[in-house]
Amino acid sequence: MRDISHCLHPSILEHLGVIKALRALCNGYQRNRIAPVFFDVEDGVTIPTETASAFYRIGEEALRNIQKHAGDVPVTVQVQAQSTYLQLRIQDEGPGIDPQAVNVAGNLGSVSMRERANLIGATCKCISCPGEGTTIQVRLIT
Repeated sequence: MRDISHCLHPSILEHLGVIKALRALCNGYQRNRIAPVFFDVEDGVTIPTETASAFYRIGEEALRNIQKHAGDVPVTVQVQAQSTYLQLRIQDEGPGIDPQAVNVAGNLGSVSMRERANLIGATCKCISCPGEGTTIQVRLIT
């Protein structure tokens, strides 16, 4: 039961907060890579508890997809807060994808990211073109 609970809501979020948890996720991803992983967060960004789990899990899934589909390419994970929105962007410098391929049946990773975003009232966009990398943008209007 404890393992199931941890899978649903990792304790790192409660102990460190989502910013440090995302940084740890990037550091863990970087350990097995040659290409750099950049983590960029604006000073003073605070993410509400109900948003933290979704941002973390979407970041996790995006990095998993990059590893699987783009390979060892530079990645930037960015957290921004403006007066009207919170945003998580995960961008890779990989080969990119056909934007229509994201919406095909069986693409559980992108479906999962969109569903997590919808649960917190956010949008999740996949922005990509062949040869130009891929960006996952999660935006929550505040």
